[in-house]
Amino acid sequence: MKLVSLVVPVYNEEEMLPIFFKKIEELFHDDDNYHYEFLLINDGSKDKTLDIIKEEAQKNDRLSYISFSRNYSQECAVEAGLRSAKGDVVIPLDCDFQDPPEVVFDMLKKYEEGYEVVNGKRSNRDDDTAMKKTTAGLFYKLTNKVAGKKVIEENVCFYRLMSRRVVDYINSLPEASRILRSQVPYIGFKTCDVFFARKKREAGKTKYNYSKLMGVAAKTFAASTANLLSFPFKISIGIGLFSFLGTFVFLLCYYCDRIHSFYYLPILILMIVLLATAILMLVFSIHSLYLKNIYENVQNRPRYFIEEYHVADKINK
Repeated sequence: MKLVSLVVPVYNEEEMLPIFFKKIEELFHDDDNYHYEFLLINDGSKDKTLDIIKEEAQKNDRLSYISFSRNYSQECAVEAGLRSAKGDVVIPLDCDFQDPPEVVFDMLKKYEEGYEVVNGKRSNRDDDTAMKKTTAGLFYKLTNKVAGKKVIEENVCFYRLMSRRVVDYINSLPEASRILRSQVPYIGFKTCDVFFARKKREAGKTKYNYSKLMGVAAKTFAASTANLLSFPFKISIGIGLFSFLGTFVFLLCYYCDRIHSFYYLPILILMIVLLATAILMLVFSIHSLYLKNIYENVQNRPRYFIEEYHVADKINK
């Protein structure tokens, strides 16, 4: 009998948790092949999330939990779950049912066929806004294009099955930037996808706004490729050639009396300065992403602090 650890990061989910606990009790029954551990990570919730988890832990001998000292991030919560999970198989899962928990059984079937990584992959993005579809598509294509290889799977977040061996390798990685969606493909092993249609939340509100999504995208981008570090050199050559040719053409037209007003000159200079400034700002922004990653790694601080934890009675035996 193998242990399946479901790692569930939660933040301010007091409305959703009662529904979640009822659903997982209906779905996941211990049998001759698998028994289940539910590991919830409270990411510094400010509502009654922790109280609800504690109350459920008294009734459910398969429920373990970790509670952070404050809110860190979903990535930190998943990392803590991977480090604490006891299972032969580990599956990070949201509690809002947007990633349907029934897909776990499809993942386990693939695991039995010999796959060590089974990605939960969205079959479509029909429920997303046009802006979110566009930005998500650009993010995946740009990251993989700049990296020169496929470093992240499109429409795959952290909902996936990982074998014990894969989880141990992920936990051994030394970097401070823990981006699961890029770390799992980097490690490799036999991988496949199972597809699902994402559902709407049954209760509560999403904790991810566009600002947070952009932050995660930028962090993933910087952690997945270093190729852009050569970008300033290439772009500086391009700017130099553009400025030289632009100046040459303008002076040629001016002396050939093709430009009849001297007022065109300051306008042209202004446009060139604005273009150069915009490009320089882009270069500095790209560098700042990498410098931030270096800064976090050099600090070598713990990624999170645990205020309290509880190990399920059945798992503790």
